[in-house]
Amino acid sequence: MYTVIGSVKTRTFRVLWLLEELGVEYAFQPAAPRSPEVLALSPLGKVPVLLDDDHVFTDSTAIMTYLADKHGQMTYAAGTHERDRKSTRLNSSHVVIPYAVFCLKKKKKKNHTSPPPPPPAVMFPHRHTT
Repeated sequence: MYTVIGSVKTRTFRVLWLLEELGVEYAFQPAAPRSPEVLALSPLGKVPVLLDDDHVFTDSTAIMTYLADKHGQMTYAAGTHERDRKSTRLNSSHVVIPYAVFCLKKKKKKNHTSPPPPPPAVMFPHRHTT
């Protein structure tokens, strides 16, 4: 049985939702980011944390990919073009969403220099396939 550690107001919710969709048993242990119980398992103190036997997973995207692969649901077979497109979109959200939030915050501040935008292939991977 899996144990999920985190807060439902964080990306932990994504993992909990996937576990519900998969219909597998799990235990949920509420914990805040950077709390002692989280820091004991995740050096950066980030949640969610997934425990599967002796294995510890600490990234929501990695956790969801692991669970989908392990249970053979909610994903495409490894090595297929469909899987590559799904992985690209899933992983690019770590770049596009924080950049969008940065831009929104920038509008509220004056005299702030912005970083260069990410390349279009990162922001819009579905438009830049090879």
